[in-house]
Amino acid sequence: MRIFLRNSLFATLSAFMLVTLSGCQGGGLGDITNPMSGGGKKYEAAYLKQNLIPGKTTKDQVLQMFGTPHDESASSSNGSNEVNWIYEKSQEPSLDKYLNVAQKYVSTDTFWKINNAKVEANKGQDVMNDVNTVTGNKKTMSSGAVGSRLSIYFQNNVVDHYYLN
Repeated sequence: MRIFLRNSLFATLSAFMLVTLSGCQGGGLGDITNPMSGGGKKYEAAYLKQNLIPGKTTKDQVLQMFGTPHDESASSSNGSNEVNWIYEKSQEPSLDKYLNVAQKYVSTDTFWKINNAKVEANKGQDVMNDVNTVTGNKKTMSSGAVGSRLSIYFQNNVVDHYYLN
């Protein structure tokens, strides 16, 4: 029974990785619909500028686009209904986080297979980063194009303003 569970878990992880990595081809590693991507687009200034329109975009729309916030605070001072949602890139689900958990429950042989798969995935990411650098598609923090923390402020259930750090 124990061997079956280990083999079953490895097969499930392998299929999961295959689906995840193939999902990266279509929308890229920053595809917000891909839970393994870290929700990349919501941390890109250009994407936010197009999709978070102060005075127009509602909380429901933000929830649909970005999912549940990692932190929420409310203030009802001066009769206003203010809410602040925070998204942290470090809190997003990632393939690495799932693999680290899975490695606790598999055989030593399977542990090393998963580890080797992670190394190969990192090599693939390095290649993509190099291609982006050569083609000029590299986004950097200095240009303000990408951040790791998104704070959205709502006034009466509509986006008032937001910050990307």
